[in-house]
Amino acid sequence: IGTTIRAIQKGDRVLFTQFLKDGRSNEIKFLNSQKLVDTVCGKTKKITLPNNITDLDKEMAQQLLKYIHRELKEETYKLIILDEVLPALDMELISEGQIRILIQQLREFKVDAVLTGRIRKAKIRHLITELSDIVTDAYCVKHRFNTHCTKCGRDYPYHYTFCPDCSAELVKSKPSKEGRDY
Repeated sequence: IGTTIRAIQKGDRVLFTQFLKDGRSNEIKFLNSQKLVDTVCGKTKKITLPNNITDLDKEMAQQLLKYIHRELKEETYKLIILDEVLPALDMELISEGQIRILIQQLREFKVDAVLTGRIRKAKIRHLITELSDIVTDAYCVKHRFNTHCTKCGRDYPYHYTFCPDCSAELVKSKPSKEGRDY
């Protein structure tokens, strides 16, 4: 969002795309209400997570990717935000080849891009690091979607189903305050 605001202030056109979400998040509502950027979302009807992927999620990710490619050729935007594209790649809704081509095209058209989201697979982290000019690795310490080990008393990311320390089955995390996610 900060990069988006700086680009707007500079007078650049911005396309804010959102993978894995249905377009009802507060950042999309705000950006649409202010008419500061163009937004497009995957229209998945939910937040897509590794445990609830459907064929529609794959189709929506592919459609969004095609839309981005079309917009690149129009040469309208100086910045494209690819919100949650990294988990879409991690969950194989889009392929490594597709992300390579997209980043190559972004460079060819001299369009800056911000790719966001958590990556579970080390191979994907290495790929993104290799392809990117700047990489920030933000580590989530506590999150309301985490899972919890009642045996060890530790929390783990939402996609863990078994404790990596004691192998016990994980349960939904201890209740935590809903943050500024929505």
